[in-house]
Amino acid sequence: MIYSASLVELPADKIEGYYPIHTREELDKLVAKIGEYNKVILRADFVEMNFTPSGIVDYISNSKLINPNLIFELDKDAERYSPNQFVKKMMGVRSLTELIGLAVKNEKQFLSVYHDIIGEAYDSNTQLVRAGSKISRQQEIHDSLRKEIENLKSELATERRNKVYLSDTLSTLLGRINNQYNKGIDKNRLLTTNRNGYDKIIYIKELSRVQYLDSLVYYLREILKVMYSLPVRSLVIEAYYATGKIPLYPDYVPHYALRERDVVTGDILMLGNQPNLMRDILKNPSNVSFLIVLDRAGHEIPHILGDNVEYFYTVSDYRDKPEQIPNARTISYTNDTLNIPLIPKFESLDLSQRISKYSSMDIVKKILSTLNI
Repeated sequence: MIYSASLVELPADKIEGYYPIHTREELDKLVAKIGEYNKVILRADFVEMNFTPSGIVDYISNSKLINPNLIFELDKDAERYSPNQFVKKMMGVRSLTELIGLAVKNEKQFLSVYHDIIGEAYDSNTQLVRAGSKISRQQEIHDSLRKEIENLKSELATERRNKVYLSDTLSTLLGRINNQYNKGIDKNRLLTTNRNGYDKIIYIKELSRVQYLDSLVYYLREILKVMYSLPVRSLVIEAYYATGKIPLYPDYVPHYALRERDVVTGDILMLGNQPNLMRDILKNPSNVSFLIVLDRAGHEIPHILGDNVEYFYTVSDYRDKPEQIPNARTISYTNDTLNIPLIPKFESLDLSQRISKYSSMDIVKKILSTLNI
């Protein structure tokens, strides 16, 4: 079908049998008829009333995107050109009179292009202001980070000097002690010991806290004593100066309050690694079969080394586990590691029932299996 978009019905259109379109709304409805093949002739008076010269070009382009089956035919008298073409016309003006004449003759187009140019200039200025603000903020962040790097470099240099100073001081002191008192102290072994007199040592190193670990250590000790009639000792290593933790271990004697029998047979709480005391405990003068160590001191490596030491590590988050530690030696909350399950109504159970519950746990069975019992 062929349509004629005109403000008045032309006799020639009636003779040709064109369907009339008088308003912009009627034209929009025709564009929306996607399933039909139609043609519309746009007359000059209709275009001048409803569009600017650049607007009609945009309208035809957008309509073809919506309805490619619609064909437009524009009157040769209808003024049409893109904004860029009109801008070129404006740039060709050489006097104010020519500019006024261009504006009067093309009022709609002139105002449209004017608003476009002013809008683009405003948007550009706004974007420049925002970009300048972002650059200013980035510069502040850059200056702050550079200052932080300089401070860290200064701190690093200070720490390196302190490390060298302390290392030299320690070497000097140990040299004097070894020469004056004929002692063979090795500074590389001040925090670790690799000799012990036990059949086996269960060494649990806490990398991060896991629930019920203290109960596990307590009942593991009771299981060995009661069910297997095996002598066992316990040692807890907390951080240096952690005196506030002492009330948490009522069954343990702090290292600074030890008597001779405590060193020989007792369960001991050590605040930080105490090398001399550690060596005395590991000598095992009372011939105890097993030693259970709970290391919460935070040192990078275990304080006790040896082939008869069975190591276990606790991590509250599996992602904190170092790659070299196998899951079979990791105590955590995931199914593929060792875990300590919750025992319902645990407080209402007597000692024998609690020992029975713990002895049936997989984690206890796996720990005991390392002791060959």
